[in-house]
Amino acid sequence: MMDTGYDASFFSSGEMAGLFQEVFEPLLVDLGFSYVGKIRWVRETGEGFKHLFYLYPFRPGADYYPYASLSFDYVPRIEAGKLRLRPSAKHTRVHLVVSDIGFGSGYSIGRSRAEAKEKCTTLAQPIIAAVDRALTLIKTISDAVATLRRHKVSEGPAFYHYSEMGLSYAFTLAKAGL
Repeated sequence: MMDTGYDASFFSSGEMAGLFQEVFEPLLVDLGFSYVGKIRWVRETGEGFKHLFYLYPFRPGADYYPYASLSFDYVPRIEAGKLRLRPSAKHTRVHLVVSDIGFGSGYSIGRSRAEAKEKCTTLAQPIIAAVDRALTLIKTISDAVATLRRHKVSEGPAFYHYSEMGLSYAFTLAKAGL
């Protein structure tokens, strides 16, 4: 085999999920979040929606985007041709991204496990602090309606490019009696 002088190093999805859980989970648990799998943590609000933090794998095993979002319990989903409500924590979905946490294009993990763990450890606290700040502003259905309206105005017609966003808006308005 020919030596090209460089090597690409990616981690498996399972390795990354384990590393993220090891580093992020203790900090998130302290804020009331529970791990529900697939690098997602959920915090119950008791208001008909959940706070959701997840790391989106832009390039799985290499680059990830941290997101704070809402998952509405009352927005139905279609599964196997049937309309279902799935309000349990393990069935959370991203209905509205509240903030991309300001980390721009995400962050690269690194080449070795030690480098990846060091980078995660360094970034976990500021990421989780930003997630908590963004999500704790949304405590009630009225707050969720206001957040959806801000997104609708700022995104214009693109707001409806994601069908779940339009459905979330309609169902949240109905839930708020509007």
